[in-house]
Amino acid sequence: MRKVEYKIANVDQIKTPNHVLELIAFFNTLYQLKFFLLLIKYLQDLWNKEFINYQAGLKVINNQEALIINIPMSQICNPSEYGDVKEAIIKMAKIICEIKYKEFCEYKVWYGSLFSVSISD
Repeated sequence: MRKVEYKIANVDQIKTPNHVLELIAFFNTLYQLKFFLLLIKYLQDLWNKEFINYQAGLKVINNQEALIINIPMSQICNPSEYGDVKEAIIKMAKIICEIKYKEFCEYKVWYGSLFSVSISD
């Protein structure tokens, strides 16, 4: 049986064996959860839209330097809550992740934020 060990160096760094959904445990608000689930949904929609034959969708996503996804605030909350949602999303963008993976028989570690965010004032 494979044993996976998790250690957290500090509050804003997460170690995960390439399981993005494990981030959910680090969300503090329902807004963050809603945003994250919408982000996953939009990625799935992009994948399905681009999927033509076999792994064409994967090739399209992997060949992108950056994916730009517009998520309307109205899908997350009411207009009176926009300030709280902006704050929650900005906190999420500051979470630093460590993802271990194997590429060409070599083990590597990716460090960084899962996404960058641009929000209107």
